[in-house]
Amino acid sequence: MKIRANNSPTFKTGLTIKLLKDFKNINIQEAEADLASAGIDAKFLNNKFICGSSVLTANILNEISGKYKLPFDFLPFSIRAYKDKDLAIESIKKCHGFCNTNTKKILKDEPPFIGTSLFFNTSFLSSPVFVDINTTIYGFLNYLSSPHFLQIFLHEWFHCIHNNLIYKKHGYEGNCPVLRAKYYKPKAKGLYITQDKDVIARSFLNPKFRARISKLVSKYAGDNCLYSEFFAELMTKITTKSLNSKLEPVQNPLDNIPKELPSQLKKYIERTLNV
Repeated sequence: MKIRANNSPTFKTGLTIKLLKDFKNINIQEAEADLASAGIDAKFLNNKFICGSSVLTANILNEISGKYKLPFDFLPFSIRAYKDKDLAIESIKKCHGFCNTNTKKILKDEPPFIGTSLFFNTSFLSSPVFVDINTTIYGFLNYLSSPHFLQIFLHEWFHCIHNNLIYKKHGYEGNCPVLRAKYYKPKAKGLYITQDKDVIARSFLNPKFRARISKLVSKYAGDNCLYSEFFAELMTKITTKSLNSKLEPVQNPLDNIPKELPSQLKKYIERTLNV
């Protein structure tokens, strides 16, 4: 399913008059069926913004993958719009969205979700204009990596992509039989004990290093001290910069990596993406 914007922007952060109309008119059941045919179990709770943004994100990353030979075409196992009251885990309430790295029970009325599934909160993600205004503010204040209205969706999708790349390279060492079968390696190093992670983690212990990341990527990336958040924030930043007003990729996102980024982080990105 394709959702495309025209070239009449009302916001500099991605929304257009045509796109707002497309969000309003989207057929959610059709979108869920299209995603199901691609292997994604999606339920959007009749939330047109989460539905449309998820489809847009999948389209954009798939197009970048084909055009620039980057491994951005990974699809999550599931996508869920949810309400806080439906969560089985108290600690993740009041967030805009998240990606589960391992298989666990997330929603009270559904069985455990396979790792690399995506969840988006209907309480915060209901109106594209409201979300656009807020991400614009946070983006321009450099708390988030981009003021683009798709920032939240791209960020969480890149967590999935990141996990997939690490599991493919190092194997999966968790308890999920589905992921063990998909990412089987005789001597799995897994997500948690890779040498790359240890190098990045040590770097983030340095306050000056975190301040540099806060300036070059986002305050969120610098404050969290996590290599996974750094990856998701940087990839979101460089990807949104590569899009034109029609949300088409017109530049290789890797060309937008800040030249001042510390060398160990550049090497980490290159190794992770195998470029």
